Amino acid sequence: MTRDINEICRVMCLTAKSAGRIMYGTNPADVGITQKPGTANYVTECDVAVQKYIARELSVFSPEIGFFGEEDTEKGKLISDLAFVVDPIDGTSNFMMGLRLSAVSIALCDVKANRTLAAAVYCPYTDELFSATLGGGAYLNGEPMQVSARDLEHGLAGYGSTPYDRTVADRHMALLSRVYAKCIDVRNLGTAALHLAYVAAGRLCAFYELRLSPWDYAAGALLITEAGGKITNFSGDPLDLSAPDSVMAGNPVAYAELKELIEE
Repeated sequence: MTRDINEICRVMCLTAKSAGRIMYGTNPADVGITQKPGTANYVTECDVAVQKYIARELSVFSPEIGFFGEEDTEKGKLISDLAFVVDPIDGTSNFMMGLRLSAVSIALCDVKANRTLAAAVYCPYTDELFSATLGGGAYLNGEPMQVSARDLEHGLAGYGSTPYDRTVADRHMALLSRVYAKCIDVRNLGTAALHLAYVAAGRLCAFYELRLSPWDYAAGALLITEAGGKITNFSGDPLDLSAPDSVMAGNPVAYAELKELIEE
């Protein structure tokens, strides 16, 4: 890679903010909605428009880097060694219902090495930009951020319900019951990208979900590790940037406690 990673991250952040403004300025009632494969899995015209905008901006800046977005139909694009992995609207269901809790997620990934090099997650409704570069730290609106030191007993734990695959519902509910019994309370925000960003910022002590896609966690994973936290799949292995995976994350203390609960 010839470009400076900090310059690439700067452009990713600017692009995420501009894309977020498209989301912010769109009335969900005015956009078309299409059902995708799976239960409760939707895409709106705004998802598509935001992704096209991001793809255009990033390709102009760095045409040599591949692009892989949630709304792509050509999934083979992820075979690029270096690629932007993008979720144009993480929290589409929230966006559709006017809950105003959704985010743009952009990650620069070295797919061959299975690692994220730069990350930008932007929530236009709170005007919060979470960013990180590999080895360069994690930031919230330009200020350094780090995970909390709270264990589960003294923290809030985030979770995802894997709504697109109801076959794991029983396992999900059993795990949720165990986690709920250990912490102050649980939260499902409906957006994995923000769940992970909130762990990195110390607002949540942990997060887990039985199945997510790379565009859901590619950016958030780097935010957490650069903020001093841990993130793996349920087996304790690095997350797969080329295929869906389970996700568990947290500050070091809460992560270890969550791992014990999952292994039960």
